Amino acid sequence: MSSKIFPHFNTRVGSQTFDPKYYFTEEGPLVETAKGLYEMGADVIKFSLSPKLYNLPINPSLKSFKDIACSYPDFRTVLDMPFKYFMIWVINEANGRESALDIFLNEEKEHKIYSEIYNLTSYLLTTYNDSGKVFLIGNWESDWVLLDDYDASKEVDDSRIEGMIRNLTIRQKAVEDARRKILHKNVWVGHYAEVNRPLDAKDRQLKRMTNCVLPNVILDMVSYSSYDSLWPNRTTEALSYIEENSRFTAYFDELFKKKVFIGEYDGYWDFVQYGYCPTEKQAENALSVISSGIAWGAPFILYWEFYSNGLDNMREWEGFWLVDRDNQKQPVYYLHKEILAKINVFKNLYRYWLERNPEEDELNRAIGKLYKNPISVMVKELLNSDIFRWEISDEKYVSKIICALFEAESEVEDKVFKYTEQCKKGISRFQILLKILDSSEFCKIISESDFKKYLHLDKLVSEREMIRSELWIYYLDRKEFLLKELSIRQVSEKKSSLVNRKYLF
Repeated sequence: MSSKIFPHFNTRVGSQTFDPKYYFTEEGPLVETAKGLYEMGADVIKFSLSPKLYNLPINPSLKSFKDIACSYPDFRTVLDMPFKYFMIWVINEANGRESALDIFLNEEKEHKIYSEIYNLTSYLLTTYNDSGKVFLIGNWESDWVLLDDYDASKEVDDSRIEGMIRNLTIRQKAVEDARRKILHKNVWVGHYAEVNRPLDAKDRQLKRMTNCVLPNVILDMVSYSSYDSLWPNRTTEALSYIEENSRFTAYFDELFKKKVFIGEYDGYWDFVQYGYCPTEKQAENALSVISSGIAWGAPFILYWEFYSNGLDNMREWEGFWLVDRDNQKQPVYYLHKEILAKINVFKNLYRYWLERNPEEDELNRAIGKLYKNPISVMVKELLNSDIFRWEISDEKYVSKIICALFEAESEVEDKVFKYTEQCKKGISRFQILLKILDSSEFCKIISESDFKKYLHLDKLVSEREMIRSELWIYYLDRKEFLLKELSIRQVSEKKSSLVNRKYLF
């Protein structure tokens, strides 16, 4: 068996943890929510380097973000977890305000900002050298910093815009300087700014981050906190407008085709219109954002949030959470878990049959049907697709199946020839696979009971006897098959027998 290593495939969907108002274990809110996110299937986590947001004691001797990152066990635990992507809110001063950037600067403040970001970047590059991890240092909703009082009807003063440009320029320079000076490989640290009122600029020509700040700074990425476009859903329109006004470094060119992502959204926006949003509707709304965001090409779509940061008297359908105060996973949690599993299936189908990762554009095009389609339909569509026919010849395809099912048997070449000829006569590739599973040759080498046992269907009770191809389709479409994707998603980075056995034999 080959030990081919595949590049990481970004599954894009995730959530975040900020100021959770409850937790259920002695691990504390930060570690508990991080573990919950990973168990859900996310490969990305977003959090703040602010101890007081996670009920951690403030240590006055820790003067910098670097000190916080390396000295607090909770932060070290999360940074060491097997997430691929880490998005970290970093403000201007450790142990200061949780979210707001300082835009009224002097020389002393500028030096402080630069030193904080430079030292944190250096620490991450050094500590996680050759780890494959990607860190993004950013901030929260910069348009509110410009407006100061959350009044979206107002115009922004030019002095505040100039201060924001200066602040982001310093932060970006600090990250870039550290990247140049610190020897490192296979680890990335980037910088992003977050916008949250792009439609004010697009629709009403008001001065905002998107039209007045982004054109005047060069960043690694931009985050969009997307509440201004959720109802009615104008998310992709806003993403395109942000992208048109942004200027990016080339730093992440090899990792991401697009560099604008959805840093926040929620699923409860019917509440804004109707005053009520059932939990099932939250999940439906979230699916709309996930589907449109991935179809647009956003590298991340992050739900707000894992546990609630809201008031104790918030009603269940106000819904800023995946898991509620009673430790009950909500429909929107199960949506995330299932769609992440489906994306991992999509990835592994390409790895198994095409021996490569899907391209970003291939997931973008597939996402509309991915959540609703059974896995057997996903397999059928891939095997019968033009791209599969272009990349894999009939003979190579049939040979892969025959060698997997008949590896210890003689006359393998005859079987390959027989079914390759049937392919050439117009029988679909998916149908060829089913014919081989139902063939008398295959029945001779694996008994019915062994076949069912392999598929974990030996205790299956059915109203009628199912032929082998039907059993295999039933096996593919079971919930257990789907959710197992999440437990093997790290293993599947390597072409392993575990993944191969799961998909055929």
